[in-house]
Amino acid sequence: MHPLSGLRTDARFVLNALQDAHLRKHLLWWLRSKQKEYLLRHACPWLTFDAILALRERMRPGIRVFEYGSGGSTLFWLANQAAQVVSVEHNPEWFRVVSDRVQGQFTVDLRLILPEVVDMPGHPHDPASPHLYQSDDAE
Repeated sequence: MHPLSGLRTDARFVLNALQDAHLRKHLLWWLRSKQKEYLLRHACPWLTFDAILALRERMRPGIRVFEYGSGGSTLFWLANQAAQVVSVEHNPEWFRVVSDRVQGQFTVDLRLILPEVVDMPGHPHDPASPHLYQSDDAE
């Protein structure tokens, strides 16, 4: 990939956003979100901006949350009054990153559940294939 291709894509988005009121309202938020580790530093889920706003509007104290995949969303639930968050993560390195961020938060149950390769006839052993993994964790 050419080093300037990302910059060109960003420039095209900014030009389109300036012409579209719906996109324009999120332009500064989008620019900030391009910062390194933005999702973790700002407790932001990896969702569209409108979806994040809708979740914030519907947030109530004491809400209980289950999520598959931890990160900025885990921190988002904590920052927005979730009483209990159960988060399942499959990546050991990412699990450690998120664990460090939520350390001491008794309302978070962060679980590492490693994927297991399932021998399925007719499916090649492609590590990227979701059909080759399952979890037998009873909880």
